[in-house]
Amino acid sequence: MKSNKNMIFSLAFTLVVASGMIYSCVTGPTLGDVRNFRKMMRADMSILIKEVREIVDYDDDRKKKTMSVILSLKTAPEFWKTDHSSNYISLLGSIGWIPSIQSNGIVFMCKNGVSASIINPDGKENYNGFISMSYPPDRRARCHMKEMHIIVENPAS
Repeated sequence: MKSNKNMIFSLAFTLVVASGMIYSCVTGPTLGDVRNFRKMMRADMSILIKEVREIVDYDDDRKKKTMSVILSLKTAPEFWKTDHSSNYISLLGSIGWIPSIQSNGIVFMCKNGVSASIINPDGKENYNGFISMSYPPDRRARCHMKEMHIIVENPAS
């Protein structure tokens, strides 16, 4: 009796794991997709790096996670002003990034399902400016194509 319960439990566990793996393969990005997003993000970040002064730290995701990408850079606090943030937003806009949401000093932008966030430390002493790009996108950025369509057509909403 006990071996039947163990066998049923093992079979159920195997089915659940197999279903999860199949679901993740069907709904998740392929390695090729992730590789392409990483390449696009690095190219766009390199354009920003040419404009950003006094970079304290830059992580270009060389650790190559398989299903996600995160690139980030920090600037020295004394080299980040509101006009810098505006310049970075304009620069990203010029290469296809679309402003999504602005909340609590964070500006979110989207491009092809990838999110970027620009965290502006204005008014806070000794805080670094911070720019990051991530795929899958930060949920707060609302970078889904349906939502981006609404944002592009109705910027006031």
